[in-house]
Amino acid sequence: MFRILKYSVMFSLAFLSSAFSINVNFSYPTSTSLSSPDLGLRGEFTQIATDSSGRYVYIIWDDPTGAEKIQVAVSSDFGVTWSDQILIGSGIKAQITTDNSGKYVYAVWKNSSSDIQVGISSDFGINWAPPTSTPDGTPALGTGENAQITTDNSGKYVYAIWNVLAGAVQAAFSSDFGLNWVSPTSTPTGTTPNLASLGEFSQITTDNTGKYVYAIWDDPTGAGTIQVAVSSDFGMNWISPSSTPAGTPALGAGELSQITTNSSGQFVYAVWNVTAAGAVQVAVSSDFGMNWSNPTSTPTGAIPDLASSGLNAQITTDNSGRFIYALWSVPPGNVLAAISMDFGMNWVSPSSTSLATPIIGVGVVPQITTDISGRYIYAAWNNLATGRTQIVLSLDFGLNWSEPTSTPIGSPNLGLGINAQIATNSTGRYIYIVWNKEGVPTIVQTSFGFKTYYPLKSLSINRN
Repeated sequence: MFRILKYSVMFSLAFLSSAFSINVNFSYPTSTSLSSPDLGLRGEFTQIATDSSGRYVYIIWDDPTGAEKIQVAVSSDFGVTWSDQILIGSGIKAQITTDNSGKYVYAVWKNSSSDIQVGISSDFGINWAPPTSTPDGTPALGTGENAQITTDNSGKYVYAIWNVLAGAVQAAFSSDFGLNWVSPTSTPTGTTPNLASLGEFSQITTDNTGKYVYAIWDDPTGAGTIQVAVSSDFGMNWISPSSTPAGTPALGAGELSQITTNSSGQFVYAVWNVTAAGAVQVAVSSDFGMNWSNPTSTPTGAIPDLASSGLNAQITTDNSGRFIYALWSVPPGNVLAAISMDFGMNWVSPSSTSLATPIIGVGVVPQITTDISGRYIYAAWNNLATGRTQIVLSLDFGLNWSEPTSTPIGSPNLGLGINAQIATNSTGRYIYIVWNKEGVPTIVQTSFGFKTYYPLKSLSINRN
């Protein structure tokens, strides 16, 4: 009996690890409102979001013609076909997010009067409306720029953050699917809705339930510091961390910070660039953002530097928070990566890439995403030398990086363009890319990827 069980277990492991090869192929949509892969004839600052299944995909962009329209396109069949453009407002620099089901979709942008406005959809992006009430009179949350938005798995809790021009970092939240928005009850500054009296380039993230919310921003005072605020009651009250490497609420000196958390909100990770193309640095928290520390080890050997120089650093993590991936570019255009497999304590470079590790590609302004397991990671950027949007991937927790099996114009190229953005579903099977094709006019284009498993022609099992 034991012998049969032994062979069964060994066969299962061998089958799972060896019986299938993984192909990732990208193609253009079958149909769009224009000529595929074009979604819009004019577009800037394009963003993308998808639900957990990958069935529903939402792309938003700014049409700079005339009154600066905010346009949305929707796919409900895994990116194969796309709707006509949907006009949801007037403004620039829109952001978009959706819940796990894709039913609830939220967008935020700045209008010509610098009002931060919100649009909501509760029918899979088909119809859009302003909130019922907001702190500044619907649809305005406040006045500022660089607005960001996020939601929990259910879509019930929605959070927005923005920067008052040369002023405060402000936040607002909704606990009823975006219908009514309020300012926090209390903040670290003592003046709601100000999370900080001065800040730039704010970012916000939340856990699966929406209970834990984390905000990060750059304080430009002096040499500039990266600062954090935490809410553990669905955005009602915000506090500074108890301890940080540079003295609360500062994580370190730098700019252009990013933040991410795992599904429970227990593990929180931040990455940033030291000002003037200095080091790429990282900080970690394993207690819901209350205490932050530097990693134990990094590829450079200099804590907390992931790299001695870099720009536009990005970070993402899996549901458990165990696997974390950071990405950045180094002038004149190499894209580099670092990975942690122990909750951010120790960081290493990839084992192999198509170039010289830790370089995973050639480009600028890279973006990165991963599935809920952390096994499948996808990165996209713009190659300045060729002008093309490119993608690479890792199918083994970031250790090895390679190009897709196929793309519409030859791997790893997706098309001519800039401002690439990327999203994947919970299993990493469906991957979506959007970019802006340069020229007059600037065209919004998209491509989608599909991960498939193919049986190998032979499989041997060791019965010893």
